[in-house]
Amino acid sequence: AKVLKLICVTATGYDNIDLDYCRSKGIGVCNVRGYSSESVAQVTMAMALSLVNHIKAYNRYVTDGSYTKSGRENNVSPVFHELSTLTWGIIGLGAIGKRVAQMAKGLGFNVIAYNRSIDALYNCVDLDTLCEKSDVISVHLPLTDETRLLINNEKLAKMKKSAIVINVARGSVVDETALCEAVLEGRIGGI
Repeated sequence: AKVLKLICVTATGYDNIDLDYCRSKGIGVCNVRGYSSESVAQVTMAMALSLVNHIKAYNRYVTDGSYTKSGRENNVSPVFHELSTLTWGIIGLGAIGKRVAQMAKGLGFNVIAYNRSIDALYNCVDLDTLCEKSDVISVHLPLTDETRLLINNEKLAKMKKSAIVINVARGSVVDETALCEAVLEGRIGGI
């Protein structure tokens, strides 16, 4: 492609493009900013609410007949907590992270954030503090050399045993093997 002048990715990320090569050949690279911010924030919220409220477990309890067989008027296991008692940690305050923070605040969560730069509108903390204090953690970062495997065994070990991790960033921002092991071993609550 000797006459190529521009690569426009119809997505938000462009970590799958050799940017150094493009720079060396004078090829411009751009993406479509903001096209999915609202929908990704909405899906993030849906995942969090489903996990926090154990919707899958309660749905199974009703649909497999366990509720009818139990003879009980209600079932409160697994335990869920009111949102106003929970802290949501946002990793990355770009357009999506900020929108998730707004939605989470609107539902009553205490919201804290980790961001490269401090944002006066949000309670910004260091990453270790976010991992230690959060009940729900959502990841909203581009994949770069700095963010690759940002959430790893060390960070997972700092999380509450009940913590829920939602990665709506690129997969490699989180050590997916370590995350799966932490869930399967009961060291964190869910993904």
